[in-house]
Amino acid sequence: MPLNCPLCGSINLKFCFNLSARKVYKCNNCHLKFLHPLPDEKELSAIYKNYYDSWKLEEFNSEVSQMKSRTFDGYLDAISRFTTPSGKLLDIGCATGELLERAEMMGFDVYGVEISPEGVAKSRKKFGDDKIINKKLSEEDFPKDFFSVITMLDVIEHIEKPGEFMKILSGILAKNGLIFMVTPDTSSWIKKILKKNWLHYKEEHLYYYNKENIRLVIGSDFEIIHSGQAYKFLSLNYMGNIIASYSRNSLLSMILKVLPYSWKIRNFKLNIGEMAIICRKK
Repeated sequence: MPLNCPLCGSINLKFCFNLSARKVYKCNNCHLKFLHPLPDEKELSAIYKNYYDSWKLEEFNSEVSQMKSRTFDGYLDAISRFTTPSGKLLDIGCATGELLERAEMMGFDVYGVEISPEGVAKSRKKFGDDKIINKKLSEEDFPKDFFSVITMLDVIEHIEKPGEFMKILSGILAKNGLIFMVTPDTSSWIKKILKKNWLHYKEEHLYYYNKENIRLVIGSDFEIIHSGQAYKFLSLNYMGNIIASYSRNSLLSMILKVLPYSWKIRNFKLNIGEMAIICRKK
């Protein structure tokens, strides 16, 4: 039986490279890149169980907190250009709750979804058990038209059935409500330079989109009102730890050894090959 593109259904596919025990294919029709075979639930659970431990973030908590605060403030400022910062906001993949903290300060009533045990524990400590869901999101979890804003930062590439997932979001998002998403962009310049060494190629990233084929995922319930590059504030320390955790090029680790500490912790506003999409429910 021929392999089909999971997004457009085409059988016109190209093998790109091996990623651990899996293969990365590109659809020549819609240009989606995807893993085959996909990891099963057991494999994904093992990945997410201690998802943040290998990054060694506990070693520089205040540094990471500053980076995340500046990054999330930028995202929330982008959202506030299209809506008043009030009403209910859901962050899917809320990790340890940093975006929720910034959103609450702006005036949102915040909720989160997270499957990492560490992230759930920390987020519930900040916001209460009733505000954080510790499982995959389903349409029964919230009332219809409950949220005015839904954020998904580095999430959609993890979702096995993104079309069905967007239908769930459409049900719990109010009319004219916003979805803000950040995801890797295969048309980015950094991906074109790094090719198969692009840091976003990971076994937990099932699908790799660009600014055109992401429209097929978003579907007819929404209109895209913004599409552009996503920027994050990152320190060299942080980037070095992330790269080391995925056993990639050690050049940055060598550079970090000779840099003064003030440069290691300095925040840089960077695009690391990701796009930001804002869409409004019709």
